[in-house]
Amino acid sequence: MQTSSHKDKVLTPCAFQEPMIAPRHMQDGSTVIAEQLETINLSDDPSVQRPISISVRLAWEEKEALVSLLKEFRDVFAWTYEEMLGLNPKLVSHTLNIELGTKPVVQPSRNFHPEIEIQIKVEIEKLLAIRFIKPIKDPTWLANIVPVKKKTGVIRICTDYRDLN
Repeated sequence: MQTSSHKDKVLTPCAFQEPMIAPRHMQDGSTVIAEQLETINLSDDPSVQRPISISVRLAWEEKEALVSLLKEFRDVFAWTYEEMLGLNPKLVSHTLNIELGTKPVVQPSRNFHPEIEIQIKVEIEKLLAIRFIKPIKDPTWLANIVPVKKKTGVIRICTDYRDLN
């Protein structure tokens, strides 16, 4: 009788995976070093911020060429939701990868602190206004919103799909 180890376990697309620990060394034996970045502004107007980060280890000529290229194609970047209008749902849409015959899971509603609830409503209204999300009626599958506070204090809305996996 063979015993299977954690390494032998084959994960399906629906299986929940724990985050993997980053290796300390690359395959070639070199040590992994966190890249130091500098933020540059792609806007021609100093009062308008269009930040993007690039490596501080670039040679001056490489940096100038990269910044020039990024400024030339800055129309492909978006810094606000309003700049992302017109995304084709056939190109960018989320679907659940669920095995056939799986019983629908409806999570119980979560309660949030009133202050956070206001921030969540503002974020949801932004997403609804630009049609990133749409309301549904009689949902078969329901997953809760998970507010995640960023370093800047802004709330980012995520969805908890763990029970669906």
